Amino acid sequence: MRCIKSHFRIFSAVVALSLVLSIVICGFGCGQGDPSAIAADVAKKWTAENIDRISKDLTGMIVKDNPLLKTIAASTLEGEISKMINWSYSAPEERAPGLYSVITTAYSDVEFPVMGTYRVSLSYDLTIDTEAKQVQKATPDINSFSFVKQ
Repeated sequence: MRCIKSHFRIFSAVVALSLVLSIVICGFGCGQGDPSAIAADVAKKWTAENIDRISKDLTGMIVKDNPLLKTIAASTLEGEISKMINWSYSAPEERAPGLYSVITTAYSDVEFPVMGTYRVSLSYDLTIDTEAKQVQKATPDINSFSFVKQ
């Protein structure tokens, strides 16, 4: 009987140690994740949380040099853009350990009375800290702005 108790204690200790090791290994291995995948997820979260900002930026770019469009309520235009905004994303590129860059492009088709439908787009360079899982910097690429009749 003493032999069975001894084997049971050893077996219990081995099971407990295996469980602890599994948790520790998964915590270090599984918890980190692929930095490139983390960067892609953070970029998508940023775009979802910044639709108002992007809509304002796009509207500002459209009406900046177009007096006719300034007369159309800019806030109405901003609202239309935010309802119809779509996104495209580049593949994440590592800039430095733990820092990735993702180029995300916001685009929207907007219909103007008399003028027709135009596609407006603007790209942003997102610098993403994959350890903190957040966007460190979001820089609009003014040269990427496009406003094209469809």
